[in-house]
Amino acid sequence: MGAFLVLVNALRYCYGLKGQGTALLWLILSLSYLCYLHGACVGFILSISWINYSIVKLFARYKYCTGFIWTFNLSVLILNRVYEGYSFSLFWHKLAFLDNYRGTFRWLICFNFAAKAA
Repeated sequence: MGAFLVLVNALRYCYGLKGQGTALLWLILSLSYLCYLHGACVGFILSISWINYSIVKLFARYKYCTGFIWTFNLSVLILNRVYEGYSFSLFWHKLAFLDNYRGTFRWLICFNFAAKAA
């Protein structure tokens, strides 16, 4: 984290980034680090996040939105446990080659921790 902050602040200072430029820099560096840690499985993380965002955007005005979000996320946690993460070949056989690019750290461990904390 310290190295990340030093890098971001050095790049921000060198290029005079402010506001949206800094936010874009944080996004690029964060996604790069996620790709290093979790490899191709970043697609699973981003998909789950996007689905959660979509649920809130579509159903926020309804009283059952909270229950729907809880149901979805508990289902994802259970499926993570059952399948020990997911394989790309499970979704489409032509994506099976991505199963070899898992990164240096298993994503579902972090996801389980984050979901239980929320």
